[in-house]
Amino acid sequence: MPGGSQSFDNTENVKDSLHKFNAGIEGNIGLSYRLGLSRLFIEGCGNYGLLNIQKNAVNGKNETGAAAVTIGYSYRFGR
Repeated sequence: MPGGSQSFDNTENVKDSLHKFNAGIEGNIGLSYRLGLSRLFIEGCGNYGLLNIQKNAVNGKNETGAAAVTIGYSYRFGR
């Protein structure tokens, strides 16, 4: 490993080397299919941070982001 082995038990405070603000984009899309009074649906979403987490490239270039898929069933009582 470059720089030698690393310990995950480190308690060093790195808060000052991280950005306190980030801007990003997010997108969602979904489909729904009606089955009488109920519905089946699937949704996909994702987000991506536009700024690196670290202030300096010396500490790496990590970005934030996530993706999720939801599959569900809903039922409506009554008419």
